[in-house]
Amino acid sequence: MVQCKKCNKFVASAKDEIIKCKGTCEAVFHKKCAAKITFKNEKCEDCVPTFESPSSEDFNIRSILAEMNKKMDIMFNMEKKLSELTELVDFISEKYDKMCELQSVSEKKIRALENKNAYLEKCNKSLEERVNELEEKDKEKKVELSGLEKNNNEDISKVVTQIAQKLQLNTSDIECVERVGREKPGSEKPPPVVVTLKSKHARNKWLEVQYINVLVLSEVNIKAEEVPLYYIQGYNLFTNTREKNRGGGLLIYIKEDLTFIEKTSRVNSAEILHVTTQINKTILNIIAVYRPPRTNKLQFISEIEELIKTIPRNESVIIVGDININLCGVSDVYSSKYKDCLSELGLTCVIPDSEVTREAIVAGEREASCIDHAWVRARQLRECESFVIECFISDHHMIGVAFPIGNSINMDDSGMEC
Repeated sequence: MVQCKKCNKFVASAKDEIIKCKGTCEAVFHKKCAAKITFKNEKCEDCVPTFESPSSEDFNIRSILAEMNKKMDIMFNMEKKLSELTELVDFISEKYDKMCELQSVSEKKIRALENKNAYLEKCNKSLEERVNELEEKDKEKKVELSGLEKNNNEDISKVVTQIAQKLQLNTSDIECVERVGREKPGSEKPPPVVVTLKSKHARNKWLEVQYINVLVLSEVNIKAEEVPLYYIQGYNLFTNTREKNRGGGLLIYIKEDLTFIEKTSRVNSAEILHVTTQINKTILNIIAVYRPPRTNKLQFISEIEELIKTIPRNESVIIVGDININLCGVSDVYSSKYKDCLSELGLTCVIPDSEVTREAIVAGEREASCIDHAWVRARQLRECESFVIECFISDHHMIGVAFPIGNSINMDDSGMEC
């Protein structure tokens, strides 16, 4: 039997007397009991969901509207900002397009400039080569002379002409002479002199006489272990240095293209360095001498006489050095015997005894003397040129000798000392 859900009494099974809930409970009700409860859609009140009526606090319309308005304002502002951003993006996009266009134009201009620059560099290089070519061609006829003392109201052309005559050069080859450059304040070095010649051949003639084939230094005052410090590129070096005492010493520099042989010479009163060479049929002896002032002069004259006698008469001889026998305005027994001895052996003193080769201040007074000599015995004696160059490296001046040797080779053999 089934009970009524409302009154809990058993109900008859006749369908006309009962009502069945079609909800989840499927309970049975008397028709009478069913009238007392709420049925909706043939469902009892237990199966029909119930809703609580909202309170005035939960559903405050004004607050809801305010919240909605607030959100609407936010959305409006966002829309406005989005519009501004859109405009900004459009502006930037337009600028970007213009920048890309400008970049493209700039790249084309840069490529054009690079090509132009490469072309101009080639032109510049070509012009430099041309200028260098013209400068070299211009230099082919010019010679620069350095160290010529500058005087007031000087006639530099006359000075250069005299130098050319001394060097046995053709003065008619000289086209013009000028002193170039400016004097540096406080400098004692005079500006160089440029000599323009008529031909390249004439310039080569001038250049031929500028080379020193043999250079002699006396009283060098160096030790044997110091000799490597004094090598000069392009020259062979012969030496005679003191082992113990200070002072003295001889160096002979000879150009590498000349072959010289050192010879042993025994002289006790002086330091000797004797070298010899053969050029064509000419045998040349160069004897460098340093005689200390305190050694015996007569002994020196005797020993140098014996040394010269060992050299055959058909050989050329140059004796050059610091002899310390004064020939300037002095006619004592030593100087007379010295000159007579060497003259009898066929030698000629090519440095005149009127020349001053040493200047010094002694006891507060200037003392001038000719104690540096150059003696020559050679078939070309008439062509021999000698000179004294004022030099203040020491109290001695430099002396030099130049003359041709051999039948076909024109060569300057200069002995210099300072």
